[in-house]
Amino acid sequence: MINEHFIRFPDAESPPTPQIRVPQKIQESRSASVTCSVPYHCPDYPVNLTWHGLGETPTTSNDNRKLDTSGVETWSVLQFTPTWNDHGKNLTCQLSSQNGMESSQSSVVLDVKYAPKGVQLSVTPNTTVEEGEKLLLECVIESSNPPVSEYRWYKNMQLIYEWQDQSVTFEAHGDEHSGSYHCEAGNGIGGLSSSKTLMIDVHYAPKETKVDMPLEPIREGSTVVLRCRARANPPVSHYMWDKAGQHEPLSAQQELRFGKILPNNSGSYRCKAQNPIGTSESSTISLDVQYAPKDVELSTGNRQPVRDRDTVTLTCSVGRSNPGVTGFVWYKDNNHWYENAKVNLLRFLATSEKAGKYQCVARNTIGSTRSSPITVDVQYAPRKVTVVLEPAGLIREGNAVTLSCRVGEANPKVSDYTWYKAERILDNAKTSVLSLRNVASADSGSYHCAARNSLDTAHSSPTELDVQYGPRHLRVLIHPPGQIIETMTVLLVCEADANPTAELYEWYRKEGMERLAGGRTLTLESIEVEESGEYFCSASNSVSGGKSQPFTVTVHYSNATLLKQGAMGLGTGILFLLLLGLLFFAAKRWKKRTITYMDKAPVVRKRGSFFVKKKPRREEPYSNMVNEDPRPFRSLGYLNEGSDTSVSYATLQFPPRFSEEPAPSARLPRNNQKQIVLESQDEAVIYSVVKKPRQPHKGQTKNDYENVVPGEEELHYSSLVNLAPRPHTPGPDREPEGSVEYAALKL
Repeated sequence: MINEHFIRFPDAESPPTPQIRVPQKIQESRSASVTCSVPYHCPDYPVNLTWHGLGETPTTSNDNRKLDTSGVETWSVLQFTPTWNDHGKNLTCQLSSQNGMESSQSSVVLDVKYAPKGVQLSVTPNTTVEEGEKLLLECVIESSNPPVSEYRWYKNMQLIYEWQDQSVTFEAHGDEHSGSYHCEAGNGIGGLSSSKTLMIDVHYAPKETKVDMPLEPIREGSTVVLRCRARANPPVSHYMWDKAGQHEPLSAQQELRFGKILPNNSGSYRCKAQNPIGTSESSTISLDVQYAPKDVELSTGNRQPVRDRDTVTLTCSVGRSNPGVTGFVWYKDNNHWYENAKVNLLRFLATSEKAGKYQCVARNTIGSTRSSPITVDVQYAPRKVTVVLEPAGLIREGNAVTLSCRVGEANPKVSDYTWYKAERILDNAKTSVLSLRNVASADSGSYHCAARNSLDTAHSSPTELDVQYGPRHLRVLIHPPGQIIETMTVLLVCEADANPTAELYEWYRKEGMERLAGGRTLTLESIEVEESGEYFCSASNSVSGGKSQPFTVTVHYSNATLLKQGAMGLGTGILFLLLLGLLFFAAKRWKKRTITYMDKAPVVRKRGSFFVKKKPRREEPYSNMVNEDPRPFRSLGYLNEGSDTSVSYATLQFPPRFSEEPAPSARLPRNNQKQIVLESQDEAVIYSVVKKPRQPHKGQTKNDYENVVPGEEELHYSSLVNLAPRPHTPGPDREPEGSVEYAALKL
């Protein structure tokens, strides 16, 4: 029977021993993980893995992990940061049941790697020694894992030795071995471990005693300090100064001071330094008191004033100097101007730029001295004559302009001015200012002035007066000139008088004021006849704008177009002639028919006119004369006053209006025209075709007329006159039977 508190492990009668896995390298201050595991896991009967041996209870974690397909394990990971004190400790992992009963455990010894600990420096015999004694320095280590493999030695924070020995031995020599020492030890783990600093003091008598003096030459009146300096340990406790030729000491201080040194202080000096160990003496130094050049004067051999281009000579003299003069420097108007080594003479050509106050400076290695100034007055003609135009910038017509003649320099001053326009003298301008009121374009040109003094006259450079105005005198030029033929490329150029030059051009066509394009030139490519017309341009600049007069462009048809139109006209003419021939043939036939009918009609002759009386319907048939040609004709005629033989008559018979049937149309169908019989073929008969107009509506005036077809040789026409009033008829096309229509034929 199984106890409920007893854990049965598979294939074992006792619990298994936990397996501890430790990292290959454990180093202080670096996190490490140690794992403890057993090949068992049962959710119903869990087990615990606990760690012991690090003093404080570390943080652990339990987890289940499947090892392979055959089973799982229970494991725990210990994460900790080891210190060098953990080296050599036993770390135990204990397996226990849930009720706390111990089952089994395993332990490992921790091997923690760490840098050397407790590094100290020891000195033998003591930290204070006299020069010549031997010193032993040893670097002592309290603990290290692994052992120390490297030592480093420092003096005053500077590396002096680097080797594997733990100690250093040397003979003490003055300041060479005095100072602060420390050592460092390392074993490859982390950085090097350092000891505390230890001071070593080596005592010795004063040595390398010398006098410090100014590096620059000693100038008379300056403060000079001589300082005695020596190396000694302990420091120098007593000094003594003496001068060659004197038996009494000068001072017992470290410094020998001269508040204002004099030339008699020059000589040889030395000092002595002493401490409890011994005494040391410096070498001799020489003290030389020097001064700058004195009594410096400047003179000239020229008479004043000096004219332009004369030779000027200046001489600089020196009374005394220690050391000697090394060079001369020349100043003009207190500005450094020229330097001449060891030569006290200066020559130059007199110019306006060289007029002024001059001084010379004599110098040596100690200093320099400046002479009193002398003035060189150079007279010259006017220089740098210029014309200044005011106001500056854009000048328009009507503005006021001032031209000023300005002289940069002149000695003596300018006494007279003259103004020129181009090469012409302006007689009314004798002052330095030329004023122009209400300036015009004619005032544009080149102006200059002349300035004169007692020596000479100088002219300025020309200055251009540019009076600006808007575009004017605009006109249009055409290219090519002459006759313009369609399809040509025509250039219209807009010319304008403007200052400044016109910048903006616009082109317009007068019809409708249509804007065409911008630019000075208008290009009409492949021009057409329809583009004929009046063109004009506008131009503007920064002042104003203007436009040209219209320019007429006439485009003519080309020969090809004329030939084409001629051919079309010829074809139209031929077609017209063919139609006219056909019309003439039809008219001739119709004429013959009309003459035959008129020969049968009774005619009443009367001089100059005739009246045709309407016959009864039973005795006379009516005729319908139709105009075969629908085109209107212009009729020519007159009242014939001549012989009776020249009168033509026509009998007009209209059908009765009282018939119950409507009257037939005045124009009959072509097949009804066969009823008209022409009995005569007389060519002298003049005939007319009469068309009965449609009856007007009630209230309208009725006009009777007939269409007359012209004859072969001349045109005749007839006028139809209604001589008798007509009674009211019931219909628009009906007349009473007794109404008579009359016609007068005029030739």
